[in-house]
Amino acid sequence: MTYAEHRRIIDVDSHLFELEDFLDLAARSEHRDLIRPMAEQKELRVVEAAIERGRELLAKRQSDPATMAKFEASLMDNRKSGWSRLGAFDPAERSHTLDLLGFEMQMVLPTYSFHQVAHVESDNLLEAGAYTLNKAMADFCRKDERLKAIGYLPLSLGPERALKILEQGLFDGCFSFMIDTNEPDDNKRAFTHPDFDPIWATSIPTNLMIISARLLTLILIRFGLRFQTSVGRLSCTSQSTVTTALYLVVLQIMVRQSLSLVVMHLPVSLVFKILDKAPSYFSRQ
Repeated sequence: MTYAEHRRIIDVDSHLFELEDFLDLAARSEHRDLIRPMAEQKELRVVEAAIERGRELLAKRQSDPATMAKFEASLMDNRKSGWSRLGAFDPAERSHTLDLLGFEMQMVLPTYSFHQVAHVESDNLLEAGAYTLNKAMADFCRKDERLKAIGYLPLSLGPERALKILEQGLFDGCFSFMIDTNEPDDNKRAFTHPDFDPIWATSIPTNLMIISARLLTLILIRFGLRFQTSVGRLSCTSQSTVTTALYLVVLQIMVRQSLSLVVMHLPVSLVFKILDKAPSYFSRQ
């Protein structure tokens, strides 16, 4: 019996605990020298001893069925280091973990590698990092159709460069992309600027999902509900001004691109309040 039992479960917030060479192994030759070491990012502490222990335990599980059985029995025990848990960084073991959980689908997001590419000192490093991260995530998920790779689309690079990253990421096999909530530089184009429309329009033929990297707000396009009215008639019930700004960005784009929308990773009660207060604004597809 799996953890899911009879339930259909789609895991929309699964993460990797990457090894330090995760991006190095995926980098194309033109990007390899532009990838900064994972330990240089300061957003999340990289514990080398924990990484080495994770490698040791993976080897033991692969060679000793009794060790694997112990880890399977404690699958939901989150007291272990992230690198020591089943499926943390090995694709085949992640698939085995999904078998044990019984999940229908799992969206896989980067953790340390995201900060490795997002917090760099130049646009060229950011661009090379995004290309490499997207390829690395797609490579990890490639052999199991249940695993959906989530890459990163740095819109702050501008619509032209971002569109090329998006197209290459889709070609490499990414299912969707994280984006930043807004453009922090007042001198740059906002993400709602019409110059970005080719990026948002890509979501229509590809059924693309766009994920806000900030607050982990999920915006599912072509899944579930269709927006039917003007942006001005939908009030925002967000408790965060940042999230409110995100909704305004999304709704402006939706009006121009006739996209469909479901917002997830919010409290369930809040989602139902939004739907209950605006029943005439949405319709089931």
